[in-house]
Amino acid sequence: MSTKPVRAAPRRTMRKEEAVRHLIHAAIRSFAAAEDPFAISMLIHSADKILIDMSRKTGRPLMFRWDEFAKPERVKTIFTVLRETYNFLKHCAKDHDKELSVYDITYFNALTLGICTVNFNSLFDYWTDHMRLFHSFVSIAMPNGFVPSANRAKFDSNHDVLRAMTPAEYFSDLWTDRFRAAFPNLLTERAEDLSDSAQFFTTKIFQLQK
Repeated sequence: MSTKPVRAAPRRTMRKEEAVRHLIHAAIRSFAAAEDPFAISMLIHSADKILIDMSRKTGRPLMFRWDEFAKPERVKTIFTVLRETYNFLKHCAKDHDKELSVYDITYFNALTLGICTVNFNSLFDYWTDHMRLFHSFVSIAMPNGFVPSANRAKFDSNHDVLRAMTPAEYFSDLWTDRFRAAFPNLLTERAEDLSDSAQFFTTKIFQLQK
């Protein structure tokens, strides 16, 4: 008699495109809610790594590359610094007695997540409303990195009111009509992202014991 555990048939399958979309969307919603920046960092850097690997495997270029302006001998150092927090949180085999230097992680999260939205579009040729929303935010907050210099003066003048907000104020009514008018698919995308957990959370707790 076999003692191997019996696995149920999978409910569905997932490709890398969907996987990275889940990571980016979850990071955007968590960022907008001012949730734990270290957990958000894990989502962002997982997405960033997938996008870089997809670019290498498919030959499709990314809009932004971390190593673009570095000499070849400096690339490894760049990624060591870039993934320092991610690696510290991911494993403990070689650094169980080490400490992590914490800088402005939330600012860096915003920058890297904005880059992920741009690179997703360059690989898959579309933007989700989650991504368009966040790209709009980082364009206002970090225009030097996301707004072409030729458009900068006009862009700044068109966003004076938003530039006077804090990030908390900007995202405060994320799920209200103000955002739905500009990003009508936000709620639909969120529902799709959470669909795999819907059955669990609508099941009576005593039924979960089965």
